Amino acid sequence: MALVRNPQAAKILLPDDVAFFSCNLEDRGTVVELFPLADICIHLASVKFNYKVHTEQALMVAERNLEIHRNLIEGCRARGIPKVMFLSSVVVYEDLAHHLLTERSPVRFVDTPDGYAWSKLVMEGLFRFLTRETGIQSICVRADNTYGPGDSYAVQGMQVIPSIVRKAHQDNPLIIWGSGMQKRTFLYVNDLVRGLLALLGMERNIPEVINLSSSQVVTLMNVAQEVVRQTGREVEVVVDTDQPEGNAWRCMDNSLFLKTVGRDFLFTPLQEGLNATIRDFRTRFTEHDGLQI
Repeated sequence: MALVRNPQAAKILLPDDVAFFSCNLEDRGTVVELFPLADICIHLASVKFNYKVHTEQALMVAERNLEIHRNLIEGCRARGIPKVMFLSSVVVYEDLAHHLLTERSPVRFVDTPDGYAWSKLVMEGLFRFLTRETGIQSICVRADNTYGPGDSYAVQGMQVIPSIVRKAHQDNPLIIWGSGMQKRTFLYVNDLVRGLLALLGMERNIPEVINLSSSQVVTLMNVAQEVVRQTGREVEVVVDTDQPEGNAWRCMDNSLFLKTVGRDFLFTPLQEGLNATIRDFRTRFTEHDGLQI
């Protein structure tokens, strides 16, 4: 059983025998009423936009996300769910130049201008308190920048890769915010699902906090150039240094994950993931959307 905001998007990745219920996770009464009797809750929900919205409307982003987290916690507590796996994010980490982020890397908190990052950090604390006070086991998976089929291409809600893919299908130059030299690692959505299921299938105890990332380091300029190459279109890639740069280096280490599930777990190469993302985009959009497919 899955409580989701958008059942059609969720069905892309989950098995056919999963029952879907559309639910406003910001409505506590509805969440608690529909919350199933289950052995585990996998909490992946959040309200997410882009960095500009996360910083300029930080209060709105933080409040909405905290409401979701509190409602899910209340559902788990009311139903006596014994185990919770919840999705945190790479954004909780401090900006450590030229170092892969491990689970021991420092996290940011008081000084962050990002309402989304703040809400993820508070969520981690809330579930930690839930474990301490109720005995419900909680597992925190800090996921990298996730992309792939089914992603949002809404202008206000686009993340880096969906934004680049959309811009590559327009007649205007493809503009990258900042210098374009920001280094990132990414996570293909199928690898996220496979990784979560692999962790759930472990018989021995798994770490309370664990990174999930491909650990393939690239610059945003690398990503943009590869997307343009795969589209086969002649699009100029330019940078706009007047726009937010974000973190200069935000790259995750996946050593603990591979040590936990086994080093035979293979991540999707970025080029392959981008190809699937572009094909998904072209399936969902046409020239009538003002795009060149």
